[in-house]
Amino acid sequence: MKNHYKELLHLLNHQPGQKILDVGGAYDPVPIADVVIDYCNLSRGGGEYVLLDITTQTFPFVDNYFDICICSQTLEDLTSPRLALEEMSRVAKRGIIEVPHRGPESVRNDHYNSYKPACAMSEVWHFGVGHHKWLIEERQGVLSFVPKIQYMLMNYPIPQWRGIGGIRFQWEDYIPYDILYDIEEGDIMQNYERFRNENEQFWQ
Repeated sequence: MKNHYKELLHLLNHQPGQKILDVGGAYDPVPIADVVIDYCNLSRGGGEYVLLDITTQTFPFVDNYFDICICSQTLEDLTSPRLALEEMSRVAKRGIIEVPHRGPESVRNDHYNSYKPACAMSEVWHFGVGHHKWLIEERQGVLSFVPKIQYMLMNYPIPQWRGIGGIRFQWEDYIPYDILYDIEEGDIMQNYERFRNENEQFWQ
C-alpha cells in the first residue's frame, strides 16, 4: 500500500497502540498491521499472518478484538463476500473497505484484465476486469453486491464511464451490506437496467 495506508488510517482516526487487521492484504499488506488474514502469505511485511479462506472460514479472534480493519481490493474477487463482511464486523470496531465501482466493471474491455499483448486475439474480451465476480455500488449507505455475469452485461452495455472508479466505504460497529444471491435472470437483468438508467450522465 506504500503510503496509501496512512491516508486510510488517518480517516479512521488511528491512534498509537490500536490493533489493526488487514483482510486480504497478502500481496500488499498494511506495513503496521498487527494481523494479516489471507489465503496465502507472500512474506511482504505486515504483522502476523493468519492463513484461511475468508469465504468459508471464520476469523480466529473474539468480538471487537481489533480497533481497525482495512480490506482493500479483495471482496470483488470472492465467490461469496458474505462471511468476510460478517466477520470483519464482528472482530473489528471500525474500518474501511475499498472495492472497484460497478461503473467501469460494466464497460467492455478488449482483452482479459485490460491487458492486450500484440499477439492477443481480437475476439477475446470481457466487461471490466475479467476475474472480478461482483458489481458493487454504494446505495443509501449500504454496500450493494450483484453478481457480475458477463453474457448478461451484453444486454445493458455501458460504452464508457466518467464516474468514480472505486468505492471507499467507511463503517463503524457494523458493515451495512446487501448481496443479490438469487440468480434469477429477470432480477439480474432488472438490476443491470436500473443501474444503467440511473447513471446515464456518466456514460453518455
